[in-house]
Amino acid sequence: NPLLLGQLFNPGPYAYPSQGSLALTTSEGLVFLAPVGSPLPLLPGETLPFAVTDFAGLDPGTLQALATPLQLRYLPALAPPGWHRFERRPLTAQVLFIEPLGSGLVLRGVVQNPHPIPIASPTVSITLTDLEGRLRGASLVPAGSALAPGEQTSFLALFRLPSGVDPVELEFDLRAAGLALVPWLIR
Repeated sequence: NPLLLGQLFNPGPYAYPSQGSLALTTSEGLVFLAPVGSPLPLLPGETLPFAVTDFAGLDPGTLQALATPLQLRYLPALAPPGWHRFERRPLTAQVLFIEPLGSGLVLRGVVQNPHPIPIASPTVSITLTDLEGRLRGASLVPAGSALAPGEQTSFLALFRLPSGVDPVELEFDLRAAGLALVPWLIR
């Protein structure tokens, strides 16, 4: 099964919505379209790793049989109405359990809202790298639709690893954030 690892990068001076699609194309046209991104904005200078593991409807033999080189393009989605009225806020997150599972890895943990206001779209971002710093897995896990002040919820992240990667030799970067409504931006 194909596994596509990569990163979105915001080189600009402003935050922008990071949801969009990856188009896998050849000179003959579109081969596959995969959704990527997060409900959270991508901040200036920020990188968002991604992993595409679901190629529903695409036969793996099709990729190998293509005679022309593959090209990958990111197609940003339109910003949802009112997205600029929200501010990204960090959440606290902790991994409680890590277990290798077949050719993959399972991480379970909790995320909590430390703020005195509700936080929408709580999202946990986990990046796996090997000892040389190479990207080996990425997961964006929604943790419900909102967290009340002090509320905590669990998350589960499943990773499919590239062949030959030993899960014991991986490091993970755990981040969590959500969106707070910014009252002075409402008009």
